[in-house]
Amino acid sequence: MNRNHVVRLHVQGFKSFQSCTMDLSGTLNVLIGAHGSGKSCFLQAFAFLRHLASGRLDEYTARHGGAEALLFGGRATTRTMHMEATFADGRSFQCSLEPTGDNRLRLAAAHVCLPEGTPLAAQPEHSRSEHLKHLTDTPCDGRPWPAHVRDLQDVMTTWRVVHLGTTGDIAPVRQRQPVTDACFLRSDARNLAPFLYALKDSHPVHSARIVATVRLIVPFFRDFVLQPCEDSPDQIELCWLEKGRKESLKAQLLSDSTLRILCLATLLQLPDALRPATIILDEPDSGLHPASHAIACAPMHSASHSGQLIVASHSPALVDTCTPEDLIVFDRSSQGTRVHRLESTDLARWLEEDSLGTLWQMNLLGGRP
Repeated sequence: MNRNHVVRLHVQGFKSFQSCTMDLSGTLNVLIGAHGSGKSCFLQAFAFLRHLASGRLDEYTARHGGAEALLFGGRATTRTMHMEATFADGRSFQCSLEPTGDNRLRLAAAHVCLPEGTPLAAQPEHSRSEHLKHLTDTPCDGRPWPAHVRDLQDVMTTWRVVHLGTTGDIAPVRQRQPVTDACFLRSDARNLAPFLYALKDSHPVHSARIVATVRLIVPFFRDFVLQPCEDSPDQIELCWLEKGRKESLKAQLLSDSTLRILCLATLLQLPDALRPATIILDEPDSGLHPASHAIACAPMHSASHSGQLIVASHSPALVDTCTPEDLIVFDRSSQGTRVHRLESTDLARWLEEDSLGTLWQMNLLGGRP
């Protein structure tokens, strides 16, 4: 397991979570549960920490309704929010936040903790538990943050919480984008065209794999057509070829579900050099034909062999390709979201006759309305 994989996430007082500790020790973690059970809220905890680590706490808070909307039960119920992310090598990031009078969140405390026995550099400001009064480029006394603090912040800022539901007619992915926006695939895949354009030259093998994966799910798809716009060479738009036709077509002629497949295939076939340590996918099966679910499962499992994948899904087809230990079941009660992992030994008798997806549909695993 990669040292930067998250093996445990504790969330307290955030959205639907009064208090929850999640075991994420697998490289593939599939979250199942009814609508509103807290799956998306849990994935948003990663987005929250990513914004916090990159110094954009106020931006995230404002975009999601302010402190009142982010605190479990509002500020009348929750006065302090806590989160702790533990990584595979024993490092952990801990933070506490409090609401302000103008509906923002204030970082009350943050610590990076190292496992016992970890050697530290000789600078006097280094400590085994480094207190961060503000997550900025430099600490309050003007000295640079210790290397272990900066390293963990860098890891958290690479997390990608991807929701591919924004593929409508005016979605950014269908519009022209700057050719230079190709360092990484953005969370809403808006820069799919420039990213694929750069990938074709820098990683041709992975580019070909993406095309092959799309063809498995979309038989009429032939290839991408990726060139800077003639009237604006600093921009590029997504174009493609259909089998049996010579002229290229624009992204506006792709259905929402087909465009989501293009984005998903790209995300799951990233070369290691461009792959975040942890990819978080919110309902990648949304809007896809049921027959496409099973085909899309193979790239998901393959991606989990190279990096950590956390997926919230409603697809029995995906559940069928998993082991019980891959699944995390979400249920909602008056006390907030509750989660539990499954074990093969508890389901052995049932699995002799039915698949895991069928058992979920029969409400034998939990996570159902």
